Amino acid sequence: MSLMTRFEHGAIRKGFILEEHLKYHSEIMSLHGFHFEVKAARNEIDSKYSFFLQRLKPNDPVLSFRACERHTFSMRHDREVRYCIRIQWSDCGVNKVFSTGVLCQSFGFSGKTRQTEVVSVEDVCMPLYVTVSLMFPPS
Repeated sequence: MSLMTRFEHGAIRKGFILEEHLKYHSEIMSLHGFHFEVKAARNEIDSKYSFFLQRLKPNDPVLSFRACERHTFSMRHDREVRYCIRIQWSDCGVNKVFSTGVLCQSFGFSGKTRQTEVVSVEDVCMPLYVTVSLMFPPS
């Protein structure tokens, strides 16, 4: 990872498609012993979608037994991570994109360092194409 200094070339990407209005959806991403959950939630009142990324602990109930058994976990208390959350959709034939841009945060196991700020998107049309990019800068 020490040679990967450019985000657009060195980041790993994980994506998913929300084809219908769901109240909640999550995906797991793993990179070098660090495990993250990408969450998408829909507010029933105003149909606004919220997205965020959080670091998972080794005993987190979201992880299956098989995932915990077969994957390594870094016990490092914090790790600087560069990330980008990108949401795309088509509205009457016009492609729309929302992106956080490349952000940098130190992720820990608890408190405010465990998750990113919540990103909200409104007035979207289905399907939503969600992409999360992660990269560990040299440390």
